[in-house]
Amino acid sequence: MSQRRNGTAWTLRGVLCPACGSNSSRVIDSREHPGTIRRRRVCIKCDGRWSTEEHIIGFRPGKRAKRSERS
Repeated sequence: MSQRRNGTAWTLRGVLCPACGSNSSRVIDSREHPGTIRRRRVCIKCDGRWSTEEHIIGFRPGKRAKRSERS
């Protein structure tokens, strides 16, 4: 899936429009909820609108190693 900047919205290739089946859509609104991102999309071909939810899977906060002071 490739992304390309198009004006003020992202053009995303790979998300299919439920109305016409086109794979060209733009994200017009994005909201974050705990563990989920909801996006409003619009089809470039037929102007259909729909929402998608993206879930974060397999994320584990890792520990960062501290640098020791060098003298």
